[in-house]
Amino acid sequence: MKTFSAGLAAAIATGSTTLCACLRVLRTDDVLELFTSCDVDVIFGGETYRAETGLDISSLVSQSSLAVDNMELQVLPDEDTYPQVDILAGRWDGAQFWMFEVDYSDPAIASGVFLATRTDMNFLKRGTTGDSSTLRSTNTFEFRGLKQALQGTIAVAMSKTCRHRFGDAGCTLDAADWTVRRVVTAVASRRQFTAVAIDSPSALHDDSADDWYKEGEVVSLDGLNAGYRAKVRDFSADVFTLALPLPFTIQTGDAFDCIAGDQKRFEEDCRDKFSNPLNFGGEPHGVGADALTADPVVDAPS
Repeated sequence: MKTFSAGLAAAIATGSTTLCACLRVLRTDDVLELFTSCDVDVIFGGETYRAETGLDISSLVSQSSLAVDNMELQVLPDEDTYPQVDILAGRWDGAQFWMFEVDYSDPAIASGVFLATRTDMNFLKRGTTGDSSTLRSTNTFEFRGLKQALQGTIAVAMSKTCRHRFGDAGCTLDAADWTVRRVVTAVASRRQFTAVAIDSPSALHDDSADDWYKEGEVVSLDGLNAGYRAKVRDFSADVFTLALPLPFTIQTGDAFDCIAGDQKRFEEDCRDKFSNPLNFGGEPHGVGADALTADPVVDAPS
């Protein structure tokens, strides 16, 4: 049972038009986005929720089953509020969100800090954002309830390739030891550029070898792309080809932190490249499904 403050309970009981929805989103880059359906900004818990067009909770769905609660938010393109490059870079995907109602005419809501247990708000939903997309006329954001976590696979599946993410606790390697800073010397497009090392590569490796950065990442440090990460599709003779183009044009002189690529193979990568075979997270010598399901071979009696 929900417990409300006297002020909020009175506002709900009278059908007051001073109730408004608030949406609090913590993006994956730790940027906090705050919105309200009210036509003026609302201060709640010391945070200012901006009056933006498009926030409507009428399509919010809650179910008692294990089905995922969900809502879609469609808004007009706004480069100040929802920059397209942030959406395409995935900074809105997998973000945490909290949704609630408050009586914006109550001055007491401005004090304190945000807590999901505050009695001066009607807490509606929390969870993570799903897919976000951009079209010519609208930006669409998907909001999913906490039961979304039950939809994924939680068991460990057998695989020939490594299940670990390079540098995580299972891998045990420190990605910083396999990172080299390079500076751009030539640009072919937003997906392809030439960059040479400006610091000495670690004694652990020679990063000039072909395919050294394939399936690795580059992190932009300068220019309009600063802070963006991109996967490397191919690397040869200091030329990087990215899987997807960066949002902005790459400039000569831009610096990148380049993280060695891991193609998840046991011999070529984990053993020979990284010298880390004991922490390989796969089953490279598994016999495969055909052998496991084949008819048994029975020796004839002698």
